[in-house]
Amino acid sequence: MIGLLTLLVAKRAGATETFVVDVSPERLEKAKSLGVTYVINPVEENAVIIIAKKIIKKSQTLKKEHNLFYTKDCRWK
Repeated sequence: MIGLLTLLVAKRAGATETFVVDVSPERLEKAKSLGVTYVINPVEENAVIIIAKKIIKKSQTLKKEHNLFYTKDCRWK
């Protein structure tokens, strides 16, 4: 739930493209319903490569006044 809360805060702050990476199909579906741009299951796809390609492509079209931010969800096990 922390990741989904972070997603909502990012969208509220003006994020236009968002990523959620999770192994849970249920959480990925919930993220889609909350309006995330990209959902990635790292068991099925290489999340690092997908995100890097999207960020590199996007950064080539960013204007000076745009910003690129990221966060990651860390959990205690």
